[in-house]
Amino acid sequence: MIKRIFWIGANSFIELSKDKAVGGFLLVGVLFITAGRVLADLSVVEQRKIILETGMGSIFLVGFFITLFAGTNILDKEIRERQVFCTLSKPVPRWAWMLGKTLGLAALLFLFIFSLVIFLYFFSGSQTGIWNRSLFAGGFFIYLMFLVLASYTVLFST
Repeated sequence: MIKRIFWIGANSFIELSKDKAVGGFLLVGVLFITAGRVLADLSVVEQRKIILETGMGSIFLVGFFITLFAGTNILDKEIRERQVFCTLSKPVPRWAWMLGKTLGLAALLFLFIFSLVIFLYFFSGSQTGIWNRSLFAGGFFIYLMFLVLASYTVLFST
């Protein structure tokens, strides 16, 4: 059963990562993080703090939209295109299918949130000269928050 859940999750991860809108959200996140430099130039003091806070805020905002968009479309697309009948005709329980879809969404969120955190780490380090490793802890807690939101999104999209 675990193998089936894994392959359903891997398939949903691949389907979601091919979506152009999700990739567009990643590009928007990178643009928002680099826009923090413009806001930091407007400030007289605490440029480092403004870069970090706008960066983490943009990661939160982009992660929120990726979670809502991908979480609602992950099941809707399968049901609309009638691909769900091929999967559920096999001996796969419905809870395993839902769990696999949720794990695929969780893997996508992990990839996108931590790639944005790594970009913010290197961007803020190159702009301020201070390499702040606590960004990874903040990214981890944002990821945990979006896991809860993703599970609710998948639940209510059924």
